[in-house]
Amino acid sequence: MIEVLIENILNYDQHVLLAVNSLHNPYWDLFMFSVSGKLIWIPLYASILLLLLRNFSYKAVLFSLLTIGVMMLITDTLTAQWIRPMIGRMRPSNLDCPIGHLVHTVNNYRGGAYGFPSNHAGNCFGLAFFICFLLRKRWLSVFMIGWAAVVCYSRMYLGVHYPGDILGGITFALIGSALVYRTLLYIEGPYHRCQLKGTLIPVWVGLGIFTYIAIASFVMYLMA
Repeated sequence: MIEVLIENILNYDQHVLLAVNSLHNPYWDLFMFSVSGKLIWIPLYASILLLLLRNFSYKAVLFSLLTIGVMMLITDTLTAQWIRPMIGRMRPSNLDCPIGHLVHTVNNYRGGAYGFPSNHAGNCFGLAFFICFLLRKRWLSVFMIGWAAVVCYSRMYLGVHYPGDILGGITFALIGSALVYRTLLYIEGPYHRCQLKGTLIPVWVGLGIFTYIAIASFVMYLMA
């Protein structure tokens, strides 16, 4: 009974992945490939750091950065070095995967061998959850969760992660961010009770990056 249930879940996972991956076209290939990148979001991370520096003491910011680092260690290094090899679930884009020949790839990007859980999902949602817990600002929280969701969607669009990989990464992100936030509360107290300034700065920076990606992708599409 359990084996049948697991098989049905895995089959559904494959069907959803192939459905998302099949929606490709030249423009969205460019857009999703850029969204999935890491360096493109550096200005967003810098704006979050600026927000913390503007509202909290250097000691508090240092503790925040340390806890974010610990969270990334939990959601990234732990999953990549230990959990992925232990579970051994191939990425859908892996040529050794049974559905590898059905997956559309962009720029021949296939990622590594294994994909469960998703590091992108763990890192993005880990940061998003932590900012939600820490600052408790509605529009900033909405944007961060939306940003993480779009990045995770891009991973399925590119064919490098199943939906189950994404859910696994989100689970680790929630656990990791909750643990480091509780630790930070124990050390520094409840930050969210403070009157915060400039909480929309990361929102506008993030929207600006999305706009840049959309325009740049369109220009590259026309030039192709």
